Amino acid sequence: MDQDAAREYLRRGDAFAKTGDVAAAIGEYLAFATWAESAGFDLKAVAVHKQVLNLAPERRDIRRRLAEGYIALGLLDDARSELERIANEARFAGDQAAHDDALTRSASIS
Repeated sequence: MDQDAAREYLRRGDAFAKTGDVAAAIGEYLAFATWAESAGFDLKAVAVHKQVLNLAPERRDIRRRLAEGYIALGLLDDARSELERIANEARFAGDQAAHDDALTRSASIS
């Protein structure tokens, strides 16, 4: 897929977000982010993951992808911050496995 075709995901996502169809907007944004990650456009993927989190801040899976994007960009403090937030949210939700996983990943960042 070329960049112009991938940008259509963003356009559709923006249109869905404007009409209040958050689920559809997130689907389009994540399709773009997946393409951006696979094409090596980590900064674009990070920006889109932030956009998704503005729509759905409870999405720990997206926060994890954001953390991994930060790692790819060498923004290790930002990655640790996101992983710690995931751990805290998981602990609050009673998800010990996700809590432990986020802390283990955070500790593995060098």
